[in-house]
Amino acid sequence: MRRRHRTPGGGRRTQVGVKGFFQVFLVLFLLQLVVAGGSITVIAPTSLSIEEVSPPVVFQPGDASSYIGPNSTSAYVYLYGSQTTTVDVVSNPGFTGTPDPWFYAENDPYGLVSAAYDVAGGYVYMTGSVPAYWPIVLAVSGILQQVTIPATSTVYGSVDWAYTLDTTLLFGGVDLYVVVLDANWNIVAFQQIQFINRNRNAPAWRTFNFDFSGQLPGPGSYYVGLLAYWRADFITGYTAAIYMDNFHLYVDDPSLYGAVVERSAVRIVNLHAVINWTASLRVESYSYSGLVNWVNVSLTNVLGYESNPEISFREGIIVSNDTGPAQLSYSGSINDTLYLTVEGDLDAPGAFLELNMTLVLDSGTGVVLEYPLVLRVEQP
Repeated sequence: MRRRHRTPGGGRRTQVGVKGFFQVFLVLFLLQLVVAGGSITVIAPTSLSIEEVSPPVVFQPGDASSYIGPNSTSAYVYLYGSQTTTVDVVSNPGFTGTPDPWFYAENDPYGLVSAAYDVAGGYVYMTGSVPAYWPIVLAVSGILQQVTIPATSTVYGSVDWAYTLDTTLLFGGVDLYVVVLDANWNIVAFQQIQFINRNRNAPAWRTFNFDFSGQLPGPGSYYVGLLAYWRADFITGYTAAIYMDNFHLYVDDPSLYGAVVERSAVRIVNLHAVINWTASLRVESYSYSGLVNWVNVSLTNVLGYESNPEISFREGIIVSNDTGPAQLSYSGSINDTLYLTVEGDLDAPGAFLELNMTLVLDSGTGVVLEYPLVLRVEQP
């Protein structure tokens, strides 16, 4: 039975959009082969080379928090600041309804590994079919999410995981790690979960607890998740699957009270495909409580591209009034979900910022659609 976890301190969980185009550092391992027992011991990882993977594996789209189109011509989006100093910085840790914003990354030159989402079970998994007599490391794959870590040295978490493997291997198998990578895809912290080389015909869920306290270089944006290294056995091939659910990453920091780091999905419906549809936001008016330190708002499309500049509120005034465009369509194909990416800091209960905005959809051919969109950021 899969274990479910509760966020310490009542931290609020949020769901955000799919991470899009990305680059993955191939982490090359220094290996020491230990023949006794047929095991392989990993000494240390280091980031040495990079490979771009395009496009990413796109999971099934999730539910939007609001819709805009002929039957819904406006949207109202509520977001809230944190009420606790211990929060889970991972969004959608239990894959509820959708894997967003988790994404699949790979460095797989032979096309051996793929990923999928189990809708009924609410978990993701990676599967690989690895032949014999190939170089020892054939593929690297991962299920990852981008998170923001505040200025804290206390970082810890847990993950539910399981695997299947169709045989017992002597040299080959899968190294499974929980990892933290920086914004440039350099590994900054890792813990090995298990070297998988023994057969298991059915998944058996278990929980792995990890602690990265004091190991991160500082606050900022990181990628976290599971990373798998698929190795050939030199003797026989194998097929394996690795399952992941309930991935949590907690941070303890007094400054987290009132922090806002959230995204909210807005689905655009009945938009006819034109090559260069774009979306942008502009502020028409606003109100606030006086206890709002700052708030930034940008648009992110399903491929992960974020608008620049962003709307910026500082010390009672709008510093930047609108976002740059976020592209909605590519070669006649509509990516109809936008994500409002909101970051900020609110001082006390009752603090709020309400932005009355216009969502502008521009076809680039003279057709422009405008919809009112209200965003309210509040500290409960």
